[in-house]
Amino acid sequence: MLAGTKQRSETTIGSAVDAFLSSPRLANSNTARAYAAVLDRVTSDLGSDRVLAEVSGDELAEVVEQAWGRAAPATWNRNRAAVSSFLSWCAKNRYLAPGLPPSLERRAEPPRRDPGAAPFGHRTPACSS
Repeated sequence: MLAGTKQRSETTIGSAVDAFLSSPRLANSNTARAYAAVLDRVTSDLGSDRVLAEVSGDELAEVVEQAWGRAAPATWNRNRAAVSSFLSWCAKNRYLAPGLPPSLERRAEPPRRDPGAAPFGHRTPACSS
C-alpha cells in the first residue's frame, strides 16, 4: 500500500470535500461557491462523517438523481460537473471514492439563441455595399 493511501481510505466525505474546495483547482471564487453548494447538498445527503471509500456509485447516483433529477438540463449538467470534478480530484489525489456512475450522463440542452439574432422566421435585410 502506498504511503498515505491507508489514511486517505479512511477519509470522511466532509474532509475530502473540504480539501477539494480549498485546493488550487478552485481558485476562482465563483466556481468554488457553486461547487460548494452542490457538494454541500451531496455531503448532507450521504453523511459528512461517513467514510468516502464506503460510498458506492449507485448510492451517489441515487443522491444526485433525487437532488436534481427533475432539473433543467443545464442545471443538471452544471451540478453533475461539480460532482464529476470532485471525483476526478479524489482519484488524482488517491482518495478512495466511487467513479462517476454511467447513469449520471450529461443531458442534451436545447440550442442557445444568440440574443442579437433575428426572431425565428424573420429575414434580415441583406447588407448592401
